[in-house]
Amino acid sequence: VVCAVYRASWHGAIVAAKIVRCLSEELFQWSVDEGRLAMSVVHPNVVKTVQMGVDLAECYFKDGVELDAVHVLWILQEYCDRGTLVDAVERGCMRTHRHIHAPPDMMAVYRTLKDIADGMAAIHAKGIVHCDLNGRNVMLTASDSDPRGYVAKVADFGLARMCHGEEMAPCKTFGTISHLPPELLKDQILSAAGDVWAFGVIMWEMVSGYRAHLEKSKEGIEVLVMSGKGAMTPPAHVPQAYKDILATCMLNDHKARPTFEELRGMFELAILEEGSETFS
Repeated sequence: VVCAVYRASWHGAIVAAKIVRCLSEELFQWSVDEGRLAMSVVHPNVVKTVQMGVDLAECYFKDGVELDAVHVLWILQEYCDRGTLVDAVERGCMRTHRHIHAPPDMMAVYRTLKDIADGMAAIHAKGIVHCDLNGRNVMLTASDSDPRGYVAKVADFGLARMCHGEEMAPCKTFGTISHLPPELLKDQILSAAGDVWAFGVIMWEMVSGYRAHLEKSKEGIEVLVMSGKGAMTPPAHVPQAYKDILATCMLNDHKARPTFEELRGMFELAILEEGSETFS
């Protein structure tokens, strides 16, 4: 698959145009499934897929050799003008002031995590497992009505699949290695609970300011997580409620992790408590 994303215009609106060139029928069907799954979820915290279409039999050149692209798929999506969550975290946007060592702005962190939990709850309600939830697949878009000035939206259904209950993944490293849960790495078990583990990794990244396992090799991450020691501990200065939520998301027993519906309630309560402490 050869993929590129462009800023484009569609009926007068700015959109993100994802152009996917597929060199096999299998890859083409996978990409079509991505578009269909994305279009099936309509929620304020999920990047909206506006339209998709197919161009047939485009010629594609690689290393001077002409290849036949079976199909060219284009997917038009809502344009998010504030970049990815990873970029925002690394710029210090989740801190009281923009410095890596500044304390996290817990209200902004909680609200952003609730956005993600809201979007993921809608995705799971459709029987879809995202399979690649990470900070690069969470987009931020400007919002005048939100005190943060933005809202977060879950994006990229490239690895998403329908999954009711549990099933076997096509391979054990199905997703972004730094965010993969132990049951997937050990037993190739794919379920909605795997997305919750990945969410726990995002929680750690948002308050630490760093990307998870950045200095570890792929093999080193696998050994750590499969040994049962993959759960991440947030900095000491974050609220105990935050530590407790993160810990439940990264339980080694995937059946004991909360659902995103339950996480929504946890963050609603955390936002209320954080607000009361701010004004007390």
